[in-house]
Amino acid sequence: MSYLEDERFDQMLLAVAQQTQGIEPLLDTVFSFLRRKTDFFTGASEEVVTETVMKIVRKHAELADRTNSEKKKTRDAEEKRAKKARAAVAEKAKKKEAEEKAARKAAKAAEPDVVEVAADGGFDLDDAPAEDAAA
Repeated sequence: MSYLEDERFDQMLLAVAQQTQGIEPLLDTVFSFLRRKTDFFTGASEEVVTETVMKIVRKHAELADRTNSEKKKTRDAEEKRAKKARAAVAEKAKKKEAEEKAARKAAKAAEPDVVEVAADGGFDLDDAPAEDAAA
C-alpha cells in the first residue's frame, strides 16, 4: 500500500479516534464493526483471526520502527551538521579575535615611544605611554 493510499481514510479515522477518545476504544470500535458487519470472526478459526491481526500489527510495528530509525538518523545528521557549523563559527570568531589582537599589538608597537618637546620648551607627557610617564 502506498503512502497516499495509507492516508485516504485519515480524516474519517481521525474523527472516529476523536469520538472514541483513545487507542483501545478505537480498536474496540474497529473490531466491533468487523464482528457486526463482516464474517471476520465467524468465517475463520480463532487462530486464523489472531494470526491475521498479529500479521498486520507486526507489519505496522516494523514500519513505525523503520520510520523512527530514519527520523533519528536524519536528526543525528542535522545535529552533527549544526555542531560542525557552530564549531566553524567559533573558530572563525576566535581567529578574528586573534587577528584583531595582533593588529592592536602591531599598532601599539608602531606607536613611537618618543616624548616630544612642546613649543614652550617643556615636555608634553599627556601623550606619553603610561610606563614612561611614571618614570
